[in-house]
Amino acid sequence: MTKSKQAYAPMALLTFALLSATVPAWACTPASPLSSVAAREATQVFVFQLTASRLATPPKEIEGTVYGEIRVLKVLRGSAAISPKLRYYTGVCAGSRMDVGHYYVAFVRDARPGWWAGRNTVIHLGGLQPQQGDVALAEVRKVLEGRIALEHTSLIAGRDFVDSGWPPPPPPPPKAVEPRPK
Repeated sequence: MTKSKQAYAPMALLTFALLSATVPAWACTPASPLSSVAAREATQVFVFQLTASRLATPPKEIEGTVYGEIRVLKVLRGSAAISPKLRYYTGVCAGSRMDVGHYYVAFVRDARPGWWAGRNTVIHLGGLQPQQGDVALAEVRKVLEGRIALEHTSLIAGRDFVDSGWPPPPPPPPKAVEPRPK
């Protein structure tokens, strides 16, 4: 190796190392969050409760895929059948958080078996069942009618909740009960 080639070798190695470190950032492109336009264009809009979930096993699905079962409470738009089975992804990149027992609004084109729920299709309503006249449901109706932008409602917090990506930690194990001395 000549003197000039030896001078370039450390620079080439450093450049390669820096470029290699940035590759994982390119591999993750999450879907855009649900917008007012996407919400208004959805052909099926419904309120549901996530009743069960189980982690899929690779290699059948990619790691982090969850199968869920839902109970539809109210259809706000559309008349097509809604499948009680959905999927969502809980991975670090573009993952979604959906808690069993909680209530959500779905904005989808088609809710066929195995439809994907995520930050671009679902808004979290909370752990309590929405009631008639509920503020969140009133805001959903206003968004669907085009009277208010989704981004100007309190529903944004529900969209961000789903976008958090990590499921909640498991509850702590029960403490062992020690018998009382007599």
